[in-house]
Amino acid sequence: MIFDDVLCSFAPAGLTSYTIPSGITEIAGGAFQGYNNMTEIVIPNGVRKIGGMAFDGCSLTNVSIPDGVEEIGVSAFSSCKMSSITIPESVTSLHLSFCRSL
Repeated sequence: MIFDDVLCSFAPAGLTSYTIPSGITEIAGGAFQGYNNMTEIVIPNGVRKIGGMAFDGCSLTNVSIPDGVEEIGVSAFSSCKMSSITIPESVTSLHLSFCRSL
């Protein structure tokens, strides 16, 4: 569900990868929480904020956060199985408990 350029929740079950639509400026907290089949996510340019626990419980292995993201919420990627993550210099607010699996 998208509301005012914010991806609030994600419903399609069974997907292993997903490209967030362009025009999204924020991924709400918990939007993908618990989608344990999700191994790949493509975050487009234009996203400025990733909410707390946005991808908690997903099976993401590699994440590239685009330039322009300014804030990453608490435990946004907790319980992921990441081998790499790229965080741009544009991030000015990175909360503790970011990812237990790095």
